[in-house]
Amino acid sequence: MKKDKKKKRKSKSKIKDNKVLTLDKIEESVLTQAIVESYRIIQKEKKEEAVALKNEQQREWYEIIGQKIYDNEESRIKKKVHELRNSVVAFWKLLFMRSDEVRDPRATFALISMSIISTFSLCKWGLYFGAAFVLALAFKGTINPMSGIVGALFIWIFARIFRVAGYEVEKLKDGNLLIAIFSGILSFVAVILAILALVWK
Repeated sequence: MKKDKKKKRKSKSKIKDNKVLTLDKIEESVLTQAIVESYRIIQKEKKEEAVALKNEQQREWYEIIGQKIYDNEESRIKKKVHELRNSVVAFWKLLFMRSDEVRDPRATFALISMSIISTFSLCKWGLYFGAAFVLALAFKGTINPMSGIVGALFIWIFARIFRVAGYEVEKLKDGNLLIAIFSGILSFVAVILAILALVWK
């Protein structure tokens, strides 16, 4: 009997211990979930605040340089006219901007962006003329027609790549990336000029 009582006591104590462990595990799990959920909510709020701040800064900047937002569903001609209007007004406002209206190095980044776009545009049109010149030589019989057509095709493909790259730079907002691209272009131009200098010597 005593043995049976001892066994019952042991089994009861084990059950209690198991219950305590289970409750501890449940509490830990709930606590972990609460911490994770709180962290997720905080991060979401931070992102929303950052987006709201960015939108507010963009809106304020548009007001400073006199930009107007037009309907995206406009015809292509109207869109081009409105883009031209915004560009002219922005240029005029930038010329006479007061020091207290300056928020970020936007003008600097705009100049860098325009320089990159102009470089890509020059490369694009240069390659177009190059492809046309090669085709003209091929049709005249100065070079092998098949080689001329294939060469012109490859030159045309590179021109189209520069065209797309120009569109990408137009939509680029990261100033650090713009500076990196601009530095790369300057380095490439410097190498080309050095090679040409060596050849001409």
